[in-house]
Amino acid sequence: MNFKLRKNCEINFLVFVLLILVDYFTKIFIKSQYKIPNFGNPIYTIWPNFLDISYVENRGIAFGIPLNGLWFNVLVGLILLGLGVYVFGERKGEKGFVKKYGLALTLILAGGVGNLINRIQLDYVIDFINFSFWPTFNLADIAVSAGVLLLIYWLYKNKELK
Repeated sequence: MNFKLRKNCEINFLVFVLLILVDYFTKIFIKSQYKIPNFGNPIYTIWPNFLDISYVENRGIAFGIPLNGLWFNVLVGLILLGLGVYVFGERKGEKGFVKKYGLALTLILAGGVGNLINRIQLDYVIDFINFSFWPTFNLADIAVSAGVLLLIYWLYKNKELK
């Protein structure tokens, strides 16, 4: 493995670990602020009638889309994560792959792992960022969404998606 590839892989690994840790500890903090009478109501209001911090136990998949069954959710998560790791592992040696797509895949995988940890530990995912016009979500969801958008951008820019 050449120096540049190794450095890119190390940076992606650092981003991966940091995202998982920040996601995990923000969820723990939000859960610690949760009081039973406040369930479904804002814990903190940032911008009235627009953005608040709430505590939501999401038993579905992305953005609260219902998908019942803990083990089914975990299995789907593990399959998707396994697929991402496989793609990353198989293609990392291709010239420019890690530089072009590494960050996107890192964001997607870190977000997936962050939510999978919650799902395995708690049987649900803690969501807390609540815009009045959108389902409540968390930092892991932001990472996955940003990774997907970045991946689409790179695929389009490199003419692999047209």
